Amino acid sequence: MSRRLLPALVLPALVLPAIPAALHPSPATASDAGSDRATVTTTSEPFFDEQVLYRRGEEGYSCFRIPAIVRTTDGTLLAFAEGRVTDCGDDGDIDLVVKRSTDGGATWSPLRVVLEGHGETRGNPMPVVDERTGRVVLFTTRNGPDPCANGCDRDPFVQISEDNGLTWSPARELPELKLPEWNHWYATGPVHGIQLKRGPHAGRLVISANHESYDAATGEHVYGVHLAYSDDGGETWRLGAIVDHSDGSVRPNETTLVELTDGRIYVNVREHGTDPGHRGYVTSSDGGETFDGPVRTVPELQAPTVQGALLRLRATDEGDAYDRILFSSPAHPASREAMTVRSSYDEARTWETWQEGKVINWGFSAYSDMVKLGEDTIGLLYEHGANDPYQEIRFARFNEAFLATPNGVPPNVPEPPAPGPRTPDLSPYGNDGYVRGGAQRGEGVFGSALVLDRIDDRVEIPYSPSLDLGDGDFTWSAWIRYTATSGSHAILWAYRVGISATPAVWLRAEPSQNRIRAFISTEEGNRSVASVGAYNDGEWHHVVLQRTKGRFVLRVDGAEVAATEAPPGSVTAGKDFGIWGVHVGQRLDGFDRFRGAIDEVRIYRRALSEAELERVRTRNTPIKGKLSLWLPFERVETPPPEPGATTPDLSSYGNHGYVRGGATLTEGRFGTGIGLDGEDDRVEVPYSDSLALGEDDFTWTVWIRYDATSGGHAILWAHQQGSGPTPQVWLRAEPASDRIRALIATAEGTATVASPSAYNDGEWHHVVLQRADERFVLWVDGTRVAETTAPSGSVTAADVDGLHVGQRLDGADRFRGTIDEVRIYRRALSPAELERIRHSNDAIGDGLVLWHPYSAIDPE
Repeated sequence: MSRRLLPALVLPALVLPAIPAALHPSPATASDAGSDRATVTTTSEPFFDEQVLYRRGEEGYSCFRIPAIVRTTDGTLLAFAEGRVTDCGDDGDIDLVVKRSTDGGATWSPLRVVLEGHGETRGNPMPVVDERTGRVVLFTTRNGPDPCANGCDRDPFVQISEDNGLTWSPARELPELKLPEWNHWYATGPVHGIQLKRGPHAGRLVISANHESYDAATGEHVYGVHLAYSDDGGETWRLGAIVDHSDGSVRPNETTLVELTDGRIYVNVREHGTDPGHRGYVTSSDGGETFDGPVRTVPELQAPTVQGALLRLRATDEGDAYDRILFSSPAHPASREAMTVRSSYDEARTWETWQEGKVINWGFSAYSDMVKLGEDTIGLLYEHGANDPYQEIRFARFNEAFLATPNGVPPNVPEPPAPGPRTPDLSPYGNDGYVRGGAQRGEGVFGSALVLDRIDDRVEIPYSPSLDLGDGDFTWSAWIRYTATSGSHAILWAYRVGISATPAVWLRAEPSQNRIRAFISTEEGNRSVASVGAYNDGEWHHVVLQRTKGRFVLRVDGAEVAATEAPPGSVTAGKDFGIWGVHVGQRLDGFDRFRGAIDEVRIYRRALSEAELERVRTRNTPIKGKLSLWLPFERVETPPPEPGATTPDLSSYGNHGYVRGGATLTEGRFGTGIGLDGEDDRVEVPYSDSLALGEDDFTWTVWIRYDATSGGHAILWAHQQGSGPTPQVWLRAEPASDRIRALIATAEGTATVASPSAYNDGEWHHVVLQRADERFVLWVDGTRVAETTAPSGSVTAADVDGLHVGQRLDGADRFRGTIDEVRIYRRALSPAELERIRHSNDAIGDGLVLWHPYSAIDPE
């Protein structure tokens, strides 16, 4: 699509409802918190709508960024943006584009190119409206086609529209607004400018910008903010107030400004220095000609390093009952997310927290600008995306009543962990890990380790304050053994996963790059370190990650293999927006799963000394002192079952079954049986030592009646499930294959047997499964229908579940029909004993560990 000037047409597809009539809010009252923050009430109904104005990859552009918006004197809205031609980067071929609305933002014109880049960068829009003449003055900056990633010489330009943004004058350079030493950066706004209403300079147009100087001889950078002003409606401009900082404590960046009721100009800036916080401010008391002092930080105005926008909503000297200034920006302190509008009721002396303000969008977001649409109605133009902040630019409309509505719970706050097997934490804090995916224990460096299959195995440790490493030193340690040659294999991952400066710490094996890599991110920046070598030789290796005395250090097998400067700040910054705990063997989002074994995972909230690390590595010494997590993987424990109805066990071991899904008693082979609907009915028997069949002979017996002709119908399933030698035993009807099939698996191998028929005739059939004298045998109705050699070894050698009747352990292959008289013996019954059970249901007790006659279901 051409990026040339287009006619102004209204697009019916971009239609939003008309804004409800705004009502005046009632008078404010003083906050009982002791501040000047007003308590605002209103009789208006909350109102909010929004639409996408610019979307990545559309209208001839790769990406749109850097929004700015103004309302002209006839009510036309002008929504500016940078149209980035080849990619979403900050330099290269970039046009300045606009869309217009003449109905309060309900519908918008097609895109117009205001200033074409022709291979250069034209951006940083800062429009300002002269209310006296109706003129719209647009400031932009230009830099050439060469890369400008780390700074370059940029120049300010101005254009004027006399017809509410329909046409524009040619861009005119303004060298008078740039000092010669500002050779490394120059950026107007990007945001709307203002026209002063108070004092001797009323009517003056004022814009703000930031600049940077660089001395190649000394390597010194100077960062500053300046104002420019016009007293003739934008025809001519003068350079006004200037403030510079060179010591690194304050590094002002993009700017936004508002006039205070006492006539001062308040400039709020993006801040990159070492002083606390990411916002700063400076004021001018003489109409923008000089500043009152240096830039000072505003740490309580929480935001990441990003542009923000100011807008006056109310002023007591204009007849309002209270003063109110709005500020829009992402509110997460480290990640560009949670676009929020916060207010000041005391002329920018104090600001709402993000909880007191209004979150407009919880997702990724970045730059923004605001415009007043009516008495109490605001327009917000902001960057947003589902996967990053730069996928689209949205225009939202809302009223003051909407700003008072509750925010609710941040969507990134994780739910409590689902029940499941757990491995104990030996630290004092009880941070037990939830073992997911059926991960098994295997041989470790010290005792057992956890073996992960890269399919769904992992360990999840929920967030707790004891795992919060914050801004302090820390130590992670783990043993790993793997042989992968491709892919990424997460060893440990904590807190967040995402783009840019998302607070996180992670440790990952990357064999295709022949390295182990670690990453740390805080609100102040991020760093990574990497080893030379992936250590994927199938041997055990001890990996340690530390933040210690300002360094970020990776150690392998007792040696420091990589280090860099650690960023200051907290690895859990923004935790009130939601963070996770620690995952072992995968990223927090389920990617980069580990294939291999992991052992002895420890986390300390301090940096262990080299001597302590050596004791951990060589002797597994239980060093205490701020130990927050220690997972030795010596046990995996099955949690107690959820409460529910039960059916009694007539053995002496109390292996009662939990009746799930609403299964009911029905006519059985002897008395009553249990009817299963094939949807959610089943019986769950928790693991107990009495059910651990180990490497011994055993006998299962069960009566079944069913008439299904398709699907898999699990009759009994015990201990585990999975491919390969995963210890388990199961018995399943497979009518589509005209068979009943059984499997036994140990660490030594697997074996299966199958009957020559599915026995799905709607009649009762007695099914027996045995391991007897090294044979794996299937019986049906007193006849030995299949047998094979049984593998040696234990069917419960690793951490196991109990027994399910009528489904697989994961809930699949549910049985539709009736099951009766389930028994398990920890020995091989003789053919004569099996006949006595089949014919007369004899109560043979020797070796009996489970007997479910399904004669009763006891309510919870």
